[in-house]
Amino acid sequence: MDAEAKPVGNLTPHAASKRLRFGMAMLALALVAAVVLHEMSSSRWWRLALFVPFVLAAHGVFMGLYRT
Repeated sequence: MDAEAKPVGNLTPHAASKRLRFGMAMLALALVAAVVLHEMSSSRWWRLALFVPFVLAAHGVFMGLYRT
């Protein structure tokens, strides 16, 4: 039998790293936008729009960490 380690998930290390970087960048963008909207005392509906960047951030981080 070969002692080769089978890769976990279906992403190559480069693709996983790329998705992790994207997720972290989206998280930073969403946090900055949240602070700016809070300081401007914007309405709840504008802050609700932050759902999209936070979901993209979570999706990218999870794909990068779990290589799926």
